[in-house]
Amino acid sequence: MSTRAFEFRAHELCRQQCKIVTYCNGQSCDKSKTAAKRLYNAGFTNVYAYVDGIKSWVNQFPEKTVLLNRQPADLAKLITDEKLSAHLLPHEQFFALEEDDKSVLVDVRDNFQHESKSSNPYEITIQGARKIPLGRFKQTITCIRCCG
Repeated sequence: MSTRAFEFRAHELCRQQCKIVTYCNGQSCDKSKTAAKRLYNAGFTNVYAYVDGIKSWVNQFPEKTVLLNRQPADLAKLITDEKLSAHLLPHEQFFALEEDDKSVLVDVRDNFQHESKSSNPYEITIQGARKIPLGRFKQTITCIRCCG
């Protein structure tokens, strides 16, 4: 979200003096700190960043968490760091899967995350990759499964 849009939205949410608390993924993510700084620099003085992040929150307060459109959150459906790490690929394995005919390579980056300075945001990508920004991923995958 652009700086102006972000600050405008914050002013809409907080027309009167209120506390704004930002959160993100926690220790491995600086977005909540960055957002809090932006808000503070925009004139909000009652701004805080929750540094432990959403994972800590969901484990401590599943009854106050929505997961997969369900509340309370079913902690059994959370992917543990250990389980996830088994699916993180070093570049050698990535390239082997990329060349496999049965693999589908999906570029989930948003347009702004592409490094290209040209007018075509998808100029820098891996040949043959499907371009599905993460925000549209679930909807697109569901459509592909249903519609073929």
